[in-house]
Amino acid sequence: MSEQAVQTAAPAAAPATSPQQATESTQAKDTLESKEQSESIESSEETEEAEEVEAKPEKEKKAKEKEIEKRIKKLKLKVDNKEFEEEIDLDDEENLVRQLQMAKMGQKRAQEKAQLEKELQGFFNALQNDPLELLAKEMGMDVNQVIQSYIDKQLENAQKTPEQLEKERLENELKALRDEQKKERESLKQKELERLQKQEAERYDMLMDKALSKSSLPKSEYVIKRMADYMLIGLEAGHDVTPDDVLPLVEQELNSDLQELFQSLPEERIEALLGEQVLNKLRKRRISKAKEAQAAVAKPVIPDTGKAVESKSEKAKDKVSYKDFFKV
Repeated sequence: MSEQAVQTAAPAAAPATSPQQATESTQAKDTLESKEQSESIESSEETEEAEEVEAKPEKEKKAKEKEIEKRIKKLKLKVDNKEFEEEIDLDDEENLVRQLQMAKMGQKRAQEKAQLEKELQGFFNALQNDPLELLAKEMGMDVNQVIQSYIDKQLENAQKTPEQLEKERLENELKALRDEQKKERESLKQKELERLQKQEAERYDMLMDKALSKSSLPKSEYVIKRMADYMLIGLEAGHDVTPDDVLPLVEQELNSDLQELFQSLPEERIEALLGEQVLNKLRKRRISKAKEAQAAVAKPVIPDTGKAVESKSEKAKDKVSYKDFFKV
């Protein structure tokens, strides 16, 4: 190769690297590696956080299930020498209260039974040891009179023949049988009377409902009681009175009592007694009647005087006091 060719190829060779450039290159490489390592760590942490987030509901679910399992207790119980297991839900407050109430009630009944058995045992022990003292002390009986009555009865029986004793025994059995039959008849009679009373009460209740449905009076305890009182007065006077017969009298008496009451009360007391809701109803009714009156004035109607007189006379006939109605 010629010297000219060597000189021409020399500039194409890589230039020499300076120490400063080498240091900067190393630092850049370290920075890049540090950045990649940091990104790798962050990615790993994000993955772990995602796994923790996904696993959290499952852990909470297991914790809740474990908590629920803890609230249900299995108890071994022994009643009348018999053992058995029973589960109790500690969160079921209603059931727990009921069980505790039953336990307290059972404990109280057991104590009462034990006390009663103790008293009965003491009574029978005293009866076996000294029956006469028991009769005198506990039952307040005259022991001498009891003994004398027993001796007299034994002497009387000793003077009787076996036929007489047998006859008396049969008579006593017959008397006991008749008494039992009498009690049974009275019981059946009482049951039949109660059945008839219930039937009549239902019938009168139905009649009262029917009568009140045609009236403006409410089915209140007061109204029903007043109707029953008037019907009782009629029955005592010998009249077969129905709710339809006494309802006008009850309505008249109720209206009279209410008018007398409201006339004697001051206005503020009436307002407090009626209440805002009732007062609003009355205002609406007055407004409605005023509108009807205005409409009637706009279009007058000629009244039928004959029918009006007849209607008034019929109403006058209907208004009669209960004394005149029942003639008492």
